[in-house]
Amino acid sequence: VTSNTTPPIVSATVSDSLSCSLASVTLTATSAGNAIVWNGGALVNASNPATVSAAGTYTVTATDSNNGCTNSTQVNVIYDASQQLV
Repeated sequence: VTSNTTPPIVSATVSDSLSCSLASVTLTATSAGNAIVWNGGALVNASNPATVSAAGTYTVTATDSNNGCTNSTQVNVIYDASQQLV
């Protein structure tokens, strides 16, 4: 008997940096066929994609519904003070 204990592959991106002119950004993760949730800051098991308005570290977790295995990765949302309104 063999068991499938392979964790899912998950990747994540941030749409941009927060700035004076950009109050929120989108966090997007991909993991083929797996359940995806975001956590960090005000996000608690938030659906994908997620929108955030605070700088910080956010964690995305993918769960394979066939074997229950999980895998996580993190993204950093930054505030770019050099992008000022003109």
